[in-house]
Amino acid sequence: HLVLWKKNLPEDFKTAGALLLSDRGGFIYEPKVGIHQNIAEVDFASLYPSIIVRHNISPETLKCSCCPSSSRVVPGIGYWTCEKHTGLLPTVLAPVIKRRLELKRLIKENAPGKEMYDQRAQLLKWLLVTCFGYTGYRNARFGRIECHEAINAHGRDILLRASSMAEERGFSILHGIVDSLWLEGDGDVDAFCRDVEREVGIPLHLDGTYKWIVFLPSIATGIGALNRYYGLFENGELKLRGIFLRRSDTIPLARSLQNDMLAVFCRASDARGFKDLIPEALGVLDRYLDDLKGGNVPLQQLIMRRRTSEELDEYTQFNDSYAALRQMSERGFDVPPGRAVEYVICDGESKSVWNRVKVAAFIDGSERYDVDEYAKILMRATTDLLLPFGWSFETLIERSGLTA
Repeated sequence: HLVLWKKNLPEDFKTAGALLLSDRGGFIYEPKVGIHQNIAEVDFASLYPSIIVRHNISPETLKCSCCPSSSRVVPGIGYWTCEKHTGLLPTVLAPVIKRRLELKRLIKENAPGKEMYDQRAQLLKWLLVTCFGYTGYRNARFGRIECHEAINAHGRDILLRASSMAEERGFSILHGIVDSLWLEGDGDVDAFCRDVEREVGIPLHLDGTYKWIVFLPSIATGIGALNRYYGLFENGELKLRGIFLRRSDTIPLARSLQNDMLAVFCRASDARGFKDLIPEALGVLDRYLDDLKGGNVPLQQLIMRRRTSEELDEYTQFNDSYAALRQMSERGFDVPPGRAVEYVICDGESKSVWNRVKVAAFIDGSERYDVDEYAKILMRATTDLLLPFGWSFETLIERSGLTA
């Protein structure tokens, strides 16, 4: 493949109407907040890279001059791709997809070296994701925004067609995002996956069936959050997305709290059993709060980690991050924007730089932590799991006797 020395392919002119049609992302179904049982999750294998290969999408094959009447038309936006020549991107990605599918097969069959195969499959996954994202980068040597639009258009069409086929088979769609669907119903999921694969030409796999799954609401709006849920598969594995346990800025104590609460819920085999265990899970919170109030929590379990977004002199509010940065600065350390700073909250109400927090690197063991501040963090971690069941942060604060 000849590669241009300098990219000279500008974005095509579009009318406002054409821009509205083409400049869209993946298709999404808003999740139904709450707990559900016997739910099947299905997802397409490397959907966007597979679209690139199957539909021959590449900068030099999209809207080519040699095939103006091509049968390979992009749904909804009218672009077409070449029928005579295979593009650079499909040529490169086809063997990568093939290898990843083979690795996934070996993992599913519990072949010797499963952990190694899983790591390799993860590596190839992110390589493929990057290849898709790079098509939308304006300075990419192999990028072209129309390719990005075409891939998304095919993705939306595929998910809509799969959704329609699911409903025809008697399934209800609880949630759908880009390449995955969560299905409720007693239909034959394996037969459905085979039918979809025959229809769209891209493998659809059963990721697993949940004993129960909880879709969480957005804290700000109350509507279903797209990537915040947790559930227990039939094989006993948990799947967690968007909760405190999955966040890099979660303090170790809150991580342990959610782990212990989820261990309680793992004993539930259905939605009713889950709800019956909520009082016991709240008992876990009470135990953690008692340890906190008794001064029995090691400081290492309370270290906050916050990524800075501004230079020290750009802060307009006196907050924990500012106090930590001031301490670092006074000790001769510079923390540029984008770096993380770690500290323990000693007195969340103090206006003294050295009394409010203590940078983790400067801890000598004599510090006392702010019980109320950390209690609120634990209650937010609990709300993170139990908000759909009426346990808001305010409700937990009232239950504990603290003031918000």
